[in-house]
Amino acid sequence: MQELSEIQLSLLTGKTRNTIRKKLGEMKSKPGPHRARLYPSGPALELIYCGTAGTGDKTGFVPAAEAARLLTVARKDQIELEMEVTRKERILLDDLEETNDRVFSNLAGMLKANRGKELTDDLVKDMLQEARNVGVALTDAG
Repeated sequence: MQELSEIQLSLLTGKTRNTIRKKLGEMKSKPGPHRARLYPSGPALELIYCGTAGTGDKTGFVPAAEAARLLTVARKDQIELEMEVTRKERILLDDLEETNDRVFSNLAGMLKANRGKELTDDLVKDMLQEARNVGVALTDAG
């Protein structure tokens, strides 16, 4: 990749040397002839015009290639999630909340009905069975 000095970049872009120096402030340079600072042309021009050299910076600019890559990754994740729901490997949040509300309401009702009474073995078994039925209810709901 060709290396350009601040003066060459200024002439090439039509921007002042001060602007070029400010834009390239973060980029490492190599010493050149006559105390010039030499910068790789590709990253330097990207930094001057877009405000970034690479995959994005504080300006929020993302090059087209990186944006396409990020979009592809997001689409892949979305497709995997949809396939998990279709194969019923993932429980929908609404179904989970509805089942939990029903089970906890039933358990609370059993406890309130027996307030002040001794809990019998049958009642404890009923309450534990209600809690165990959460998994069954969720697989049936999906």
